[in-house]
Amino acid sequence: MRRNLRKLLQVLTYCGVAALAPMSADAQTYCTPTSTSIYGDYISSFSTTGAVGNITNNGTSGSSYVYYPSQTMTAILGTTINFSVSFTYTQYINIWIDLNQNGSFADAGENLRTSTSKMTSSPGTGTFTIPLTGMAGNTRMRVQADYSTANPGPCGGGWGETEDYNVTLISPCAGLPGANPITVNPIFARSANATWTAVTGSAGYEYIVKTNATTPTGAGTPVTANSANLVNLNPATQYWLFVRNKCNATDASMWSVKSFMTSNCSAPQVSFANIKHNSALALWSSINIATKYEYICNTDPNAPAVSATGTTTTTNNVLLQNLEPETAYYMHVRTHCTGNEMSSWDTYQFTTMKECVPPVVTPIPSSLDNIEVTWQPVETAVAYEYAVNSMETPPSLGTTEYDNSVTVNLPADKKPYYFHIRSKCISIYTASEWTTIQLREGEATAVNNVNDNGARVQAYPNPVSDVITIQVDGVSQLRGTVLITDISGKIMATTDVTDKKTNISMSGFAPGIYLVKYFNGLQAQTFRVNKL
Repeated sequence: MRRNLRKLLQVLTYCGVAALAPMSADAQTYCTPTSTSIYGDYISSFSTTGAVGNITNNGTSGSSYVYYPSQTMTAILGTTINFSVSFTYTQYINIWIDLNQNGSFADAGENLRTSTSKMTSSPGTGTFTIPLTGMAGNTRMRVQADYSTANPGPCGGGWGETEDYNVTLISPCAGLPGANPITVNPIFARSANATWTAVTGSAGYEYIVKTNATTPTGAGTPVTANSANLVNLNPATQYWLFVRNKCNATDASMWSVKSFMTSNCSAPQVSFANIKHNSALALWSSINIATKYEYICNTDPNAPAVSATGTTTTTNNVLLQNLEPETAYYMHVRTHCTGNEMSSWDTYQFTTMKECVPPVVTPIPSSLDNIEVTWQPVETAVAYEYAVNSMETPPSLGTTEYDNSVTVNLPADKKPYYFHIRSKCISIYTASEWTTIQLREGEATAVNNVNDNGARVQAYPNPVSDVITIQVDGVSQLRGTVLITDISGKIMATTDVTDKKTNISMSGFAPGIYLVKYFNGLQAQTFRVNKL
């Protein structure tokens, strides 16, 4: 009865009653075979081994033809593939691969497994070899089980089932040699160095870094050397490095893969404060697992080598000194962590300021105790700070002045007084060194006082740039003489004193120290004067 029903269905099929053979719902560029599994002649499972990526299909559709787009076999051209197939009744098993990817299984050499006898035991096993002449890329494989015909052709079929699978064919380009061809070392928080075993005759390599283990489907970053610097990584993250060999411009090997974990030991994030013409303060937040930090400051923007040695510190700030004005500097810094780990170098740039210098001061006295002090503007100054006192040592703070002159009224206490000034550059919090001039010498600064009979003699201004005034007080007789000598004793000027105030020009004198001597027969006084 079963044999008669088979014959009837075959006759109906040959007469065009094809509706009895269900078709896949997916639109196909390949022909739809005429197989029919109405009496249970179907494939219950199909699997492969020996390929790079194998098929394992343990399900059954019960249909006459089915295409499994989610099942893909990846194989290298020239490889022999093992297969296993389960079925209900004894079957002839045929296998085709569209080697030239033209949408047909009918081309010469594409019937890779031709059945000459039935498989009688389920599961049945066998092999087929993918020719080296196949085209690398994505294509289709057809597996056909037929009860009645040894080889009905890829588009034919009687009692049985036909199944289609995706196939990716790979050029037989040699992969990286060895069981573990990739090494990733050293590994930092944001970068790592990778090397791999070279392939003889290689045309180059491609690599891809991913955060999952899924094999890449596209091209990677091309390199000619068998190494790569992996950058822009995240700390404490699992990565997978895929590398493959390129035999030529179009053919590549299978991917080799190496997983690695980035370090949590990262370089600190550096900022700069109080940047001056010759120094800058570098600061950073502490790294929890740091044992120390290491830094190099230079004018080279390139990160130092891993083996480079810098200056170490356990603090989270450092004052960079002895710098040149208006210069771009690069601070390279890395972290040493517990467990003998070390981060990569990170680089930060800053530029020193133009030098902040104190102003050049000129005193202009209108009297011994009243002096106008002026100075030339400093290009980088936003303000000035000055102080007037009887101490030659500059103070810590002074009075802020935004003009370039002040008038100083000194007390008549016979004490020496000094004028201290410095520039405030960029901001009022950045200052130059102090500069100091003496506004007035006190009586205690006279070199010699032979006989003090009540007369008071003064010489001002001191320092002097043009005219010095000799003032004599407290005597009825003003006759006297003023003698000016240089420090070696050479006489530079002599003047008779007949008035209370006597002016003597020193404009033609060279800058330096001079002695001004007053004497009148009863007393003598000598003053040390600084000529500007």
